[in-house]
Amino acid sequence: MSGTTAAQPSASVPAMKLARYPFDLEDADVTLCSSDKVRFRVYRNILSIASPFFKSMFSLPQPADSSEAARDIDVTENSKTVDILLRLCYPVADPSISTLKQARAVLEAAHKYELSVAILSMDKIMTAFISSHPLSVYAIACKNGLEALAQRAARHAVTHDVVKGAYVHAFEEISAGCYHRLLKLQSIGVKKMELIRSFCSPNVRPPRGDAPHSSPRFSFGLQNVSAPFDSPDADLVLESSDMTRFRVHKVIITLSSPVLREMVKQEVDQRSAGVQALPIVHISENSASLELLLRLCYPIDLPPLNNHRLFFSVLEASHKFKIKRAVHILEQQLEDLMSSDPLRSYLLAASHRQKEHAVKSANLLLEGTIYKLQSTYVDDMEAVTAGPYFRLLQFHIQCSEAINKCGSLVKDWIPDDEIRSLYCPVQFNPFSSTSLSSTSFNSCVSISGSASPPWLSQFIQESVTAAVKKPSSRTVTDAGTLLKLTPKVFGCCVACKAIDPDRLRTLVHSVGKKIDEATSKVRQAFEPVI
Repeated sequence: MSGTTAAQPSASVPAMKLARYPFDLEDADVTLCSSDKVRFRVYRNILSIASPFFKSMFSLPQPADSSEAARDIDVTENSKTVDILLRLCYPVADPSISTLKQARAVLEAAHKYELSVAILSMDKIMTAFISSHPLSVYAIACKNGLEALAQRAARHAVTHDVVKGAYVHAFEEISAGCYHRLLKLQSIGVKKMELIRSFCSPNVRPPRGDAPHSSPRFSFGLQNVSAPFDSPDADLVLESSDMTRFRVHKVIITLSSPVLREMVKQEVDQRSAGVQALPIVHISENSASLELLLRLCYPIDLPPLNNHRLFFSVLEASHKFKIKRAVHILEQQLEDLMSSDPLRSYLLAASHRQKEHAVKSANLLLEGTIYKLQSTYVDDMEAVTAGPYFRLLQFHIQCSEAINKCGSLVKDWIPDDEIRSLYCPVQFNPFSSTSLSSTSFNSCVSISGSASPPWLSQFIQESVTAAVKKPSSRTVTDAGTLLKLTPKVFGCCVACKAIDPDRLRTLVHSVGKKIDEATSKVRQAFEPVI
């Protein structure tokens, strides 16, 4: 009609553009629409041959509408990524990729859409970036399961000594296990590279249960539920994420958790009148976590709380549902659990974003050497990202460096008044029957009559050396330190033998305090999770 005008697109919604050749042909039978509103006209046959993903999609019943809009398939990638991806599959010249960021986007899209020919091409393209970005390429390869590419990147990184202390953001997207294996290669050298069977995956099975990508354990009905969660007189059902149903008592659940109380209330309010079946509340935790959480609510005996992975999952759930009794019980057990395996505790606490517990575990790990920390493997590394693990190693190294900067002289570690209290007060008098022997004189008495005992300098040097390796105050304040120091002091000279043992205890704790002061800034700035 002459009185009508064509509808104009809204200014806030950009109009769709058409991609450049060969993705603008009118006889194409499907259209991919990028995230930045560019249409790519493509052929089903080509995509079906190149991708099982698209082949499966196109095998589904199609709408009767034959318009181009009806054939549109929205994709989340931008037009640059889609253009490169399609050109790698089409019989046209391969596109050029100038940045690692773009290469990564194309590689991940190729994996997403199962475009094997594009994955092979991207493997070669990514190799070209190894010389300039070896750690990033290594991380991208591990994330996408490209073992050969990961090996090439790891070899280059170790050969050119770029691993130590270097961080790339992609570490936040790969497992701590992948980073651990890179550190292992750095330790053993590329000549023994065959000892690492795989960089992308562990040589042992990853932990089961809450591990990412693990298949949930499905159980139907009540067959896998133990007492008292199979009670016939229950008036509520809690269903876990893996579809296990727990028959529970509403009064216990609602008294234990204000959050669950509200969830139960909402479920009951939404039920139709006259429905006889028990109300079912769906819980996002899996059955193992939910069962332990419920046992912490019920007045029954608890199983041994020695599974670190389950423990931290339930602790997180306890805070989430505000179950004070569960939090209290778990917090009481936490110290023993962290002491039994501080590395595993750190990794899991960090993965659950429980900073306080992660920091405590990290401080416990200062009691060991960096070599031991780097060489220790736990299977939970496969379920935790490399970022927190990298920051843990740097935390240990920085604490050691802070102690080393303090020096190794007596005056660097002991206050002047405390030094004077440990000096031998005996003056050398060759005519006195009570004077020290010449040997003792050379050891303990200066010409001025005030000398630092030799054992004190030795103690400070040994303490600093030990603390640099194990940067914890407990390295020095441990009871064994005093046991080793006492015979050296009492065997030095007559005056040293008379030193009050309490002074030695004070000395040891003064050095321990100095270690804490030296590392305090590092510990205060430590952030396990960013």
